[in-house]
Amino acid sequence: MTEGDMPPDTAEPAEMCLNQLAPAAGGGAAPLPPAGKDFASSPAQKKAAAKAIEERLEPDILAVPAIALLLAACSGTDAGGARASDERWPQWDESAGVAEVVAFMNVAVPEGATEAKGAIQINPQEDIFLLSFVTDEEKAEDIAKDLVSEEPLRVRKGDSAEGERFGHLGLSEPQTLKEVRWAGVCPPCVNDGRRPKVQWIDIYVQTLEADRARVYLQAF
Repeated sequence: MTEGDMPPDTAEPAEMCLNQLAPAAGGGAAPLPPAGKDFASSPAQKKAAAKAIEERLEPDILAVPAIALLLAACSGTDAGGARASDERWPQWDESAGVAEVVAFMNVAVPEGATEAKGAIQINPQEDIFLLSFVTDEEKAEDIAKDLVSEEPLRVRKGDSAEGERFGHLGLSEPQTLKEVRWAGVCPPCVNDGRRPKVQWIDIYVQTLEADRARVYLQAF
């Protein structure tokens, strides 16, 4: 059977990633958005996209496995064609330090702070910015307040770490520490226009001796 003899529904492959907009009735799949944009990011939009994929599949093909394969193909590859599970990830920006991280987070390292360290972990999707320093405990708490978190610093039970982050800076992963206090905030959600590029930021405050505290900041 030639391509011209194929029924209209099978003349082209049903290829569509869930970060594409659902096509209009009777139309083909919309093109992928530019890199870095995800126009179908809400659950309702992804559901609509999944439904569109299912409707375009042959009746005798199981829709669920096919959708699963498409999801794997869409989410597992970055713009450069490298798989997210590739052993090359994550990487570290060896040219970046405290200054670059401070600029992204728009936070200030307090005067008199010591042991300031910063790093940027490069990932296929979201880069992670890390900053740590030792300062007065009162100043550490002021930094937490400046993040405009809806809840104050609070003690979190020790948790396991997912991969190396602050370990790259020669520090313990803060979530594994006992009695460490934590707060997290989504700047866009609290209308914090000072941090337009930050989607989420965590602060951990570890109390040390003599009214000193180690601050850990992590953002993406």
